[in-house]
Amino acid sequence: MKAIIFTDLDASLLHEETFSCAEIIDVLNTLLADGVLIIPNTSKTEVETRNVLESLNLKTPFIVENGAKLCDIQCVFQSIGETDKEFGIDASELDTRLEKLGDLSFVSDFQPITKSKPVKASQILGLTGVELEEALERKYSSLYQYIGPKSKIPIWEKNLSKVGLNLSQGGRAFALSGCHDKATPMKWLSEKLVSMGQRLPKIIAIGDSNNDKPMMLASAVACVIPHQDGSRLTLPEHTCVVFADEPAPFGWQHGAKKALEILL
Repeated sequence: MKAIIFTDLDASLLHEETFSCAEIIDVLNTLLADGVLIIPNTSKTEVETRNVLESLNLKTPFIVENGAKLCDIQCVFQSIGETDKEFGIDASELDTRLEKLGDLSFVSDFQPITKSKPVKASQILGLTGVELEEALERKYSSLYQYIGPKSKIPIWEKNLSKVGLNLSQGGRAFALSGCHDKATPMKWLSEKLVSMGQRLPKIIAIGDSNNDKPMMLASAVACVIPHQDGSRLTLPEHTCVVFADEPAPFGWQHGAKKALEILL
């Protein structure tokens, strides 16, 4: 295995509006054939991610709900005696912990998307029908639309951490979960391989939004994909960053190639 690419899906590998990467499937297959493992690391649910992988005809481990679960480990890492590894807490526990927060202004700043009308939820997530239902049926997290002032977001992040909750800002919504992020399963996998005496592959991380930052900071080379409107994530904390010159999916192709040229 030459390298592992941990990649976000929506607006990173998949087109921001069509949620497809059909145009670069040949590139993905070439990378896989060349010994580069591609592991989706997404805020999507397990069902959603399996659907994406099936459409791409890819069999690979994957990470869901912002680091809550590493799935299908033995697809590649047969020596690890676990098929799945959970890092998240059950979604039912989230409300219990929110009650401990004791700050009622949370409900005025954050609106749960599950309680929005289907039309509104569809506008926020860009999904309809069964795909919308699958996105909202989350096991380890809850999705919110934030309507408060941006200046309060760091304050909310700090306060929520005090009751064992993590707030992740994605491209379309905020996700509330237990204290894990997209880097959590990556670190676990690395530690597991080291403990078994295996050599660590070189790691690339590709993303587009704030909830991708932990994943990208845990990589040797990070690649930032710009959005359709031209905006892009800044990553001054990382010493080796590739900025793709166009949105997904073609930006992913460019970023992955450049990152591999740096590493290999």
